[in-house]
This record gives sequence, C-alpha cells and structure tokens, in this order.
Amino acid sequence: MNRMRRYRVLINDAEAGKISNEQTEEYITEPGLKLVQCRVDWCGSPKKELMLKPGENAYLVVQSNLKYINYIYIAVLVGLFADFILRKSGVVFPKWVHLLFAVLLVAGFLYMVYYLTIGRNSYLKIAEDKENIFAK
Repeated sequence: MNRMRRYRVLINDAEAGKISNEQTEEYITEPGLKLVQCRVDWCGSPKKELMLKPGENAYLVVQSNLKYINYIYIAVLVGLFADFILRKSGVVFPKWVHLLFAVLLVAGFLYMVYYLTIGRNSYLKIAEDKENIFAK
C-alpha cells in the first residue's frame, strides 16, 4: 500500500531523513534517550523509545500496521464482483447473500477509515529488527 511513498524518519521530533520501501538507512545520533517515529503523509507510527549507550547500535524495522489489508481487499472485490456477476447471470439467491456482500463492503470501508482517522498514529509500526545480521 505504501510502496511508492517515502517514510519521514523523525528522531526526537526532528526529521532525520527519508526511507523508501525495502531500503536500509543509517542515522548517527548522540547516546541517550531517543524517540523514533516514522510518518507517511498525515499518518504515522507511535513513538519508539530507545535508550542508547555510547557505542551501541539499534536496528529497527518500519512496517505497515495494516495486517488484514489484503484480506479486506479480497473481501471487498468478492463482494462487489460476485454480487454484480450473480445479478447479471439471473441467478436467484437468498437475501442474506446481499447482506453478506454489504457487510464485507462496509467492513472494508471502516477498516480503512479507522487507520486514516482515529488510528492514523498507528498506521505504521516500528519494531526492533531481530533478523538483522548485525543485531546478533
């Protein structure tokens, strides 16, 4: 969903740089308490608190927090196209099927609206990169 957009990396509320999808960046800071946040448009991540000691490195990964977005897309597409195809083919089916299609569409819409409004600061997530070969 965010493949074409760059994330702004904020360290202690100051922009440290930008990072693209699948890109690795290194930011050098002074030791001490750091609050790291990423933003994309008006959405972002919660602030990740890091306490860095002299000579210590932190390895973080930024990901979309939309865990179920692919399932939602599939449900919405199935809801739209199945209803259209069944109506055009003249197949008679129970009224609950229409209700099911409507529920799928509304659920998908509400999922996206949540992350673009109330949940906009949890649109992205920052976690420690435990798979990084240098972090071991």
